[in-house]
Order: sequence, then C-alpha cells, then structure tokens
Amino acid sequence: MEQLLTYGLFEGELKHVSEVENGLACNCFCPNCMHPLIAKNNFSNIKVAHFAHKSDKECEGAVESALHLLAKSILQRTKRLTIPSYHYDYNPNNKNSIFRESVNLTFDTIILEKTIFVEETKIIPDAIGFIKKKQIFIEFARTHFLDDFKIEMIRGMGIPCIEIDLREQLLDENSLTNFLNSDNPSIYWILDTRSDQDYIEHKKDSIRKQIEQNKIDFENNKKEVEAKYFKYKDDLNGKLIRTEKGVASSCPLRKFEISKLAQSKYYEHSVLKNIIDGEFWNGQLYGTLPNEKWIELGEEKLVVIPKDSNTGALSEQEIKSNNLFYEGLRKIKSILDDPFYGICYQCEFSEDKCEYGGNSYVVCSFAI
Repeated sequence: MEQLLTYGLFEGELKHVSEVENGLACNCFCPNCMHPLIAKNNFSNIKVAHFAHKSDKECEGAVESALHLLAKSILQRTKRLTIPSYHYDYNPNNKNSIFRESVNLTFDTIILEKTIFVEETKIIPDAIGFIKKKQIFIEFARTHFLDDFKIEMIRGMGIPCIEIDLREQLLDENSLTNFLNSDNPSIYWILDTRSDQDYIEHKKDSIRKQIEQNKIDFENNKKEVEAKYFKYKDDLNGKLIRTEKGVASSCPLRKFEISKLAQSKYYEHSVLKNIIDGEFWNGQLYGTLPNEKWIELGEEKLVVIPKDSNTGALSEQEIKSNNLFYEGLRKIKSILDDPFYGICYQCEFSEDKCEYGGNSYVVCSFAI
C-alpha cells in the first residue's frame, strides 16, 4: 500500500505533520522537490494526517526522501544502531567458518553527509559513526543502492561499511527506530574489515594446520602402504607385479598365453622355444624386405629373414625354418601387443595394489 507523506521540512528540519500548523500555515516544504506543502492535520475533517503538495503535483520521491532523512535524523539523535551479524561461509560443521553475533552499539558521534576525498574523487556517506576513533560508514537506501564503483572506493579506504535497506520500512519514527535497533537482514555489511581480516588469518591458520596434517597423513599412509607391500611380499611371494599407471608390462596372463604355444609347431624352433619359455623379447622386428629382418634377444642380433633369401642361395629347409621363425615371432608379437593384457585396473585377477620405493605394484591372483 502506498504510504502517505507524513513528514515535511520546516526551516530545514524534518517535522511530523502533527507538529505543525494546519494548511499552508505549516510553512513546510517537500523534502524531495522542495515545493510548498499543505498540512492536512485537522482531525475533524480527515482520518489520517498527512502532507499534500500545494500544486497537487505528483512527487514520487517525496516519501523516499522523507524516509531517508528520518532514518538519518533518528540515527544522529539516538546514536544507536544494531551492527549486523557477520558470517563467512557460516556453517556449524565448517571448521573454516567465522561467525560473529550482531550487537547493538552506541556511537560517540554521528556525522551526516560528510564529504571525503579519495585522491581526486569524493564520496559522501549518508552517515559516519565514530567509536573511540574507529569509524563506520552507514548508507541508507530505498531505490538507489551502493554501486560497484563506490564499494570499491570504500574497500580501497579499508573503512567498514553498512548498508540499510529501507524498502520495507514505514515512514514512522517509532517503527523506524525499532528497525534500526534490531537484528534484521535488511541491515547488512558491505565491508567488515576486522572480521574479514579475522577470517583471512583463520583461513591461513587452517591451511597451515591442514598442510601439517597432510604431511602426517602422507607419512602414515606411506607406512601403511609399505607395510602392505611387505605383507604381500612375504605371504604371496611371486604375485607382486610392478605397474606403470596401472599397466603391468610383465602380465602373467600374457605369459600364460605365450606359454600355451609350447604345444604348437613354433616350439620346435630353438629361438622361439626360448622366448615361449620366458626369455625376454621386446617384440620388435627390425629391417625391411627385400633386405634382411632381424630381432634382438639379449645382446644378440638374430637374423629372421636373411638378405640371401631373395637370391635363391638358401636351401628349401633353410627357407622353411626362416618362415617358421618369422611366423612364430609374429604370433608372439600379436600376444605382446594385445591391449587386453596388462590393464590391471580392469582385470578380474587384480586383488589389491601397494607402493614401495617409489614404485607401484599390483597384487595379482593369477600366477603361473
């Protein structure tokens, strides 16, 4: 419901309609447009006393200006205001929270509309409250709230600032006085330097403590992981397999698949037999046809297909042996290159994992 204008300016001071003469004799002016007002406070003719503009003009900002002036007047006269509670990430279960209850303060001095210069720019807070040389900016708002530019200027000055939202307030002295002395969400911090600094220090201390705890947890975890390594090493000898990013280069399943070739024709070849029985081969075939192809087994270079094979210099038996050698190597290589083997985190035989000496291991239940 639209509020009636119940305050006007008399000789520069805000006066309630009940405090002045009736009609034009009130000698009052609109606190917004400064046009003459008529006091309608003859209760024999009107139910609710109020001011009206002499010119009957619409003045949308009249009540807002009066409310703004009345709030400042009450603050200056009583010097009392409830400082809002402060909470930063407030949560009873959050150890990094800072919470400070609201408190009703009585200021030593209240100064209204004082111009303050910040470099070449000036700001004019609605009010400045002083307590033992400490100051707080106090801003009242109904339609015009602090903008980002002014907030940044205040932050740069490092002066605490409170904004008071008057939109839901009545143009009534008692109601407004009670509001200013209540813990109300419409009275809130723009900047609380002390609590912000407390939070920063609290956060730094929490981070320091967390770092120390992380160090302790790391050492404890390291000991637990290493103890697990020795447990498996002692109890399940042969089942610890070294991994790199969860992949085991020496996979028992791969070895088992290669070992099954012992039942094949490839086992007849002496070199293939050694590889099938477990001698390490890197899976690489070097050289290109028609030149020779070879492998490296340990420090030995073993020719698989000699260059002479293209000249007809080899016997039929030698060609057959070379073909078997080449075919067997390709079969083993297909197993070595199969991505199914060695992916421990996807494998049903991977029971656990542990670390020791900077290396990672998986506990494999498949052993040959």
